[in-house]
Amino acid sequence: MAEKPHERILILRTMAHTRVWEKGMSRCYFEPSQLSGMILSWEPNIMNMKVDQCSLALGVYTAKYFQPSRYGRLGFSGQASETSISLLKLESINGTSSPCYMNGSKLCFSYSFNQKLWDDNNSSRMLSIDNTLIGLKITELKQRLGYAPITNYRWPLAFSLDAASVSDILGKIDVSL
Repeated sequence: MAEKPHERILILRTMAHTRVWEKGMSRCYFEPSQLSGMILSWEPNIMNMKVDQCSLALGVYTAKYFQPSRYGRLGFSGQASETSISLLKLESINGTSSPCYMNGSKLCFSYSFNQKLWDDNNSSRMLSIDNTLIGLKITELKQRLGYAPITNYRWPLAFSLDAASVSDILGKIDVSL
């Protein structure tokens, strides 16, 4: 019997898309400039990901989400729910086993909202976990490749991690998946 591929968790991050990880939302997208030279640098096979290998995602609002953009736009709408990581269930697209698809030149992911990981209005916890997840990915890349590929922006807005490692990180703050 073939061994089941190691379970991964997709980390989806945003710095601008208002309330994208909230209840009622069902997809996110990444622009071509975020895909090429960023996401694909760390996750070259992301478009081949299957839901039986990666069925969950964490939706994270990055530090830039809480700051005005260079155009003065603020992603953060002021809701307490935006200060917590969302647990999302990746959904297959059109009868395939893939949670992602291309819409023109944009990479889209389909998901359903599952739950917030906490509800105490603590954005510092989310930002700290975001940094820890990035560090974990850099360590994984260095172990696998000998280096962490250079990206156009620090840091890619989508990547995957070993599910057990993510559970361990969250368990240290008494959060379980």
